[in-house]
Amino acid sequence: MKKFIIAFILLTAGMACLQAQSFEEYKKKQQEKFNSYKTQKEADFEAYRARVNAEYAEYMRRYWVWLESRKPVADPRLKIKDIGPVDLPDLSDFEMDDDTELDNVTILPIQIKTEPITVPPIRYKAKTAEKRIRFMFYGTPCEVRFDPTKKTSLANARENAVADMWKALSTDDYNNVIYDLLQLRKKLQLCDWAYLKLTETAAETIYGTGTNEAVVMSAFVMTQSGYKVRMGRTNDEKIHLLVASADGMYSRTYWTQNGSDYYLSKNSDVKSLYFFDYEFPDEKSISLAINQEQLFLKKDTKPRALRSKKNTDISFTATFNENTLQFYTDYPKPFPKNNPGDQYYYLANTPVSQDIKDTVYPYLKRAIAGKSEEEAGNIIINFMQTALVYEYDDKVWGAHRAFFPEETLFYPYCDCEDRAILFTRLVRDLMGLEAVILHVPGHALAAVHFHEDIKGTYIMLDGKKFLVCEPTFLSAMPIGTTGSNFDISQVKVEVL
Repeated sequence: MKKFIIAFILLTAGMACLQAQSFEEYKKKQQEKFNSYKTQKEADFEAYRARVNAEYAEYMRRYWVWLESRKPVADPRLKIKDIGPVDLPDLSDFEMDDDTELDNVTILPIQIKTEPITVPPIRYKAKTAEKRIRFMFYGTPCEVRFDPTKKTSLANARENAVADMWKALSTDDYNNVIYDLLQLRKKLQLCDWAYLKLTETAAETIYGTGTNEAVVMSAFVMTQSGYKVRMGRTNDEKIHLLVASADGMYSRTYWTQNGSDYYLSKNSDVKSLYFFDYEFPDEKSISLAINQEQLFLKKDTKPRALRSKKNTDISFTATFNENTLQFYTDYPKPFPKNNPGDQYYYLANTPVSQDIKDTVYPYLKRAIAGKSEEEAGNIIINFMQTALVYEYDDKVWGAHRAFFPEETLFYPYCDCEDRAILFTRLVRDLMGLEAVILHVPGHALAAVHFHEDIKGTYIMLDGKKFLVCEPTFLSAMPIGTTGSNFDISQVKVEVL
C-alpha cells in the first residue's frame, strides 16, 4: 500500500511538472507568434509609409496653387468698452427674498467635434553610437536621437527641391527623431499646439531658426505624427508651415482649401502664397483645447500673495510655473469655429496645474468645508471680488487679453472676463457644480446651477436654474445679486 501511495505521488508530481512545462512551452510559442505578427505588421506599416511618402513627394513636384488669405476673424472683445467695477452698497448681510428670471437670453451653441489623434506606430530603430540633439522647450530639457551628418538641405524653395528633401527625410535617418518627439509629447502631456511648437523647436535646433529646411522638417514630422499640415511659399522664397485647425484663431490670417482652414504656425503679415495641397492618409486637424496640464519643468515665479478681505482665513502666498505662463502668453486666441461668440470656452476649460491644486486649493477648501452651497458660493465670490485687483487690459497689456484661470491668480491685475473664467473653474473644481459664463454689453460674469433653492437673479438653461454670480463688482453679494451699471436686458450664455 505504501509503495502504491509513493508511486501515485511521483506520478502526480510528474504530471504536474509536465503540465507546467507544457504551459510554459505553450506560452512561449504564443509569444513567438505574437512577436512574429507584430514584426510583420510593423514591416507592413513601414512599407506602406514609404510608399505613401514617395507618392506625396512626387505630387509635391507639381505646380503649387497661388492662394489669397482670408480676412482674420476679429476678436469681439476689441470692439467692447469694458465697464469697470464700482463700489456697491454692502449687501453681505442682505437676504434675497425674490427670484428674478432674466429673459431675452441667447444660448451660444457649442459643437466641438475633435477627433483624437491616433499615434502612428513609428518604430525606434536601434543604431550604434547614437548621437543626440538637445534643446530647451519652454524651459524643459529635451533630446532626440539624430546624427547631424545626416542633415539634408534645399537647393532652393521650389517644388522639386522641396520634394527632394521630403524623400531624404523619409529615410530611416529621421525615424528616431519622430519616435522621440512622439515620446516627448506623451511624457509632457502636450496638447496639439504644444506638440506643433515642439516639432518646430527640434527642427530649428537641427537646421537653424527661420530656415526653409526647418519648416520642411517640421511639416514632415507633423505629417508622420498624424496631423493635417500644408506648406506654402511666398514670393521672397520663404517656406511657411500651415496647420489645419478644428478651431478658429482670432486675429490671424488663414487660407481655406478643400473645406479646411489653414493657419500659419507662426503668425505674420503674409497675405498670399503658393500653396501645396495634397491629402496625407488619416490626417487630422489640430485642436486648440488643453485638456490636461502641460508638464513643463517647474521654474518658480516670484511669490504672489492673495487675501480675501471678508474671509481672512483665505490668505496665502503661492508661486507659479514661469514656463507654463510663458506658454499661455504665446498661445493663439482660440474660439469654437461654429461660433466666434464663444470667446472663453477653451480658456475656462483648461485645468489648473496640480501644483496649484496642492498649494492654493486647500485654503479655499478649508474655508468652504461644512458650509451650505449658498455659504460656499458667497465665500468664493468674496474672494474673487476682494483678493484680485481690477484693471483694464489696454492699460496693462496695450490690447485685449483674456487669461487662462492660472494666469488670473498670478498676475497683479485682471478684468471681468478673467474673473468669470477663474470663478467658473473654481466652482466646478471645488464644489462640483455646473457653471456658465454670461456675456452682456461691456461685461462678463457667471451663473451657477446650485442644488439648493437660492433666491436671486437667474437664467433657465435646459430646465435648470442658474443663479447669476458677479465676481467683479465690489460687494455684489450675496450670490444672485448683479451690478447696477450694465445692461442685462440681453444676455448671451457661453456653456462650458
